[in-house]
Amino acid sequence: MTDIEVCTGPECGACGGPELLLQLQRLGIAAVAGHCRGLCHEAPVAEVNGELLAEASLGKLQAMLQ
Repeated sequence: MTDIEVCTGPECGACGGPELLLQLQRLGIAAVAGHCRGLCHEAPVAEVNGELLAEASLGKLQAMLQ
């Protein structure tokens, strides 16, 4: 099972974190809102199975999942 968390903190929230989370969920990809990882300068940030992904996008996450 793949664990995906997308930061929805203030900076990531302003840079598309909530929208990215919604896109993943709409595609049937199990993802949850996560807490700040302290990489606000590289927002939005996602974590996939413990690996951080800076400047996360739907394309980057889909590539990681393949």
